Amino acid sequence: MALEVQGISKRFGARAVVQDVSFRVDDGELVALLGPSGSGKSTILRMVAGLADVDAGRIRVDDLDVTGLSPQSRDLGFVFQNYALFEHLTVAGNVEFALRVRNVRRKDRAMRRDELLDLVGLGGSAGKYPLQLSGGQRQRTALARALAHRPRLLLLDEPFGALDARIRQELRQGLRELLKRIGTTAVFVTHDQEEAFAVADRIMVLHRGRLLEQGPADVLYRAPRTEFVAGFVGRANLLPGELSPDGVRVRLDAAPVRDDAAPHRVKVLVRPEQLQVHRGEPDPAASWQRRGFVRQALVERTEFLGTGERVLLSVDATEAGGVQRRYRLEALRPATAAAALPLAAGEAVTVASDELHAIAQPDLRLLVVAGGDAEGCRLLEGALAFGERSHALVTAMGGAVGAPELRARLEHFRQVFAGDLKLVEVDATGPGLLEAARLHLQGESHDLVLLPSGLADPQALVGFLRATNVRQLLVAGSGADPLAGLHGGRWIAYLRAFGAGQPNLDLLSELAGASGTRIDVRDLAGALPADEPPRWYDALAFRQVPFTVDRPAPSGHAPPQPVQDSADAVVLDLGPRSSLGERQREWLHALRERWTFLLVQPDEADLGLNPASQLHASQTHVHPQPEIPA
Repeated sequence: MALEVQGISKRFGARAVVQDVSFRVDDGELVALLGPSGSGKSTILRMVAGLADVDAGRIRVDDLDVTGLSPQSRDLGFVFQNYALFEHLTVAGNVEFALRVRNVRRKDRAMRRDELLDLVGLGGSAGKYPLQLSGGQRQRTALARALAHRPRLLLLDEPFGALDARIRQELRQGLRELLKRIGTTAVFVTHDQEEAFAVADRIMVLHRGRLLEQGPADVLYRAPRTEFVAGFVGRANLLPGELSPDGVRVRLDAAPVRDDAAPHRVKVLVRPEQLQVHRGEPDPAASWQRRGFVRQALVERTEFLGTGERVLLSVDATEAGGVQRRYRLEALRPATAAAALPLAAGEAVTVASDELHAIAQPDLRLLVVAGGDAEGCRLLEGALAFGERSHALVTAMGGAVGAPELRARLEHFRQVFAGDLKLVEVDATGPGLLEAARLHLQGESHDLVLLPSGLADPQALVGFLRATNVRQLLVAGSGADPLAGLHGGRWIAYLRAFGAGQPNLDLLSELAGASGTRIDVRDLAGALPADEPPRWYDALAFRQVPFTVDRPAPSGHAPPQPVQDSADAVVLDLGPRSSLGERQREWLHALRERWTFLLVQPDEADLGLNPASQLHASQTHVHPQPEIPA
């Protein structure tokens, strides 16, 4: 028996519970739908069973389209989370029920009943009633009943959810052995990663109604593609990094991006058991420290686990602008290692690992700072819609969080986002709200900050950018939201070279690529690198973003005013943080009411770079529009 699900979707009112999910289950395969509460996994199972209608897409069983068939016509077995046993029937009566309604002869019913009860270990319990059974026995009765009519496919919704941990552990391996012995194809739903690892041949991870990744347990654990899967299938240390032809590197401190780094956002995964802990400070001469990641850390505390020990650590880093950031790490040591090297809270140690894995699809973290006026509410609502489409993590702060007109929408998005939406209510407006955002950013890191134009007073905004580590900020305008998902837009980007680096367009190219936007690049400095294409060029080409590059003739005057262009949004490279001043305030004033992406570069002094005047000594040229690969 083979199951094929093709692009199924389901909405309950305005809420999209399942969004364009497709997968295949081969004959004899055991597949787990794994995800947190509200991820859509049980709804998918009910649609396959015919217990819930499909809004879009098709479901095929053995090449037969069953999308419109009744549950009885699909010939599937279903084990409910609460087992749904008939309390007035004995175990034998429950198991025989599906055979009785199919008019199977009494003798054949009895033979099949006895066969199944022996298989599930209930051979002596045929005459008992459900109330006389333990939780594990009720679960096995429900399983025997679902298998009685030899269904083409068995569906199980949280089959161990109502059992305590000890019984769950005993039964899950027995379930796998039973289903493999009788050759049944099965799909089961669970939110327990260990349960999925123990039973399934293949695991499909769902979140917010979408199928994020699928594969064998070891592949999902060791080499996940997305940040959510990395953290959901096991405990994970996730650190900022960059990817190069030599592999992935951790980047904790302020440093320029290496020239060979791939032009897209990356995080580094280190599993706790892959993180080694040694006493003392890092020593470059030690052979064990010649690894991909070596760092001094502080022991926060240790946790005894019986067969091992969990060590919770903190690592401090200094980012550009002198911003201090503390990262929490976790190491898992076997009991022998813990006994050989006992550690105490407050002790300085060195952590190291050469087992680094690149997460090529890290989560996008948005901070929306919006007052309770109409503009702030529109910005927050648009950001939430974008977050739902792009799987972003959204933090919202300001009066818009408590606005009465957004109460219903926020509750809807709270259900959609689950724990991925954070709401921060602050009693502040105007400059006070920017100050609250500055304080919030001292302890939190976000990829993109969104502000309504009402908070974008040039004087206050420059002060905010100089006082924070914000790299990319989007100021709302009066036109259409460039993040609204409309395809075919055009942005104009005013960029300039700084020091020995280039403007970082990794996130911008990601956003433009997702919306099908074209970008026209204008050079603010009148100079582009002469030999190798700049890094931002590679970032746009990597995301297959159509773009043009136009260099105006050097004049020694101020750059052209972007307000004269009719693009849907303006991208403006403000230069290094330390240079933010009167000229940038003039630009921001000229851009009022325009949707504007502001890019702030690291300070050259922080990165130890040469002055910008030493960057180019030769005549520069214009790079033509690239050929976009098929």
